[in-house]
Parts: sequence; C-alpha cells; structure tokens
Amino acid sequence: MTDSTRDKITDYARSAVSRTIFEAVRDAGGPIVDRLISDRHPDWGTTRDVTPADGLMAAQAIVGSARRELNGYIRQAREHGISWRKIGDLLGLADDAKAQDVSAADLAFDLAAGPRNDCSWSERYMLWRCRDCAELINDYGPEAYPEPGRNSHAPGCKRLAVERRAYTAYERQRSQ
Repeated sequence: MTDSTRDKITDYARSAVSRTIFEAVRDAGGPIVDRLISDRHPDWGTTRDVTPADGLMAAQAIVGSARRELNGYIRQAREHGISWRKIGDLLGLADDAKAQDVSAADLAFDLAAGPRNDCSWSERYMLWRCRDCAELINDYGPEAYPEPGRNSHAPGCKRLAVERRAYTAYERQRSQ
C-alpha cells in the first residue's frame, strides 16, 4: 500500500467516524446542539454537533466495533498466510514499535491478543484456521516458535514451514 493510499484511507475514515457519531446519536434520539467551530475564533461561527456526553458514548461504541472488525481482519490475514511482520507494516505500526523498542509484529499481535501484562506468553493467543492442514491454530504471536502438535498445525503442513521461516526472519530482525 502506498503512503498516498494510506493517507486517503485515513482521511476518509476520520470523516466517516465523525459522520457516524453524529448519525448514531441523532438516530437514537439524542440532542443535536450548536457549538462553536473554534473556541479561539468565535467569529468563525457554529456547527451542528452532538453533546459531549453523547459523543463520548457513541465514539466508545465505534471503538469497540472497530476493534472487533480489526481482529476479524487480522484473523483473516493470518488465515491467508500474512505474517505478523506484514500485518504490523500494513497497520502502520513501525513508528510506535520503534518508540516502544519492540517490533511492528509484536504490536500487531498485541492488538489481536490484548495488551501485555503480568500473564505468561502462553495465556495470550489468537485463534485462526489453517487453510493448508485445516487445524485450529492457537497463535502465540511472532515470539513463539511454531510447532506441530496440540492446537497447532498438523505434522507436514506446508504452512508450518512458512511460519517457521517467518519466525526465523523475526528473530533475525530482533537481533539486529
């Protein structure tokens, strides 16, 4: 994806979220009020908007829905053979990863499996179905070496070999 395409998608999403918040509150019967376009420039006039309280509730509902959609697309990406590294790149996580001294792959997994905390790595995983061996995969992220067996790829699975190569590339990147 080019930066231009990413910027267009970001601009569209921003506009769509604002519109959706307004429409959700309005369609639910919430009040629509006039508010200043800019507190610093009252002469710019007013715009129609929702109340801050209703806007907060609608925005939070959208965040929850967006997170569920994001997780669904991450699951589909993993099922289609897209590595954690590529998912991190597609999500534009490189700058955040660098600031946190982790990889974009790690942050992508964190989005799917939940934030890191005091739990062990084995408690954080994402489920998806392998298209090659049809097994249900407990994916423990880019830090976990993929092995055949319980809750993983069937022995001899072609995808397992691909996952092992991705793990090796991830480890090489981390050691640099």
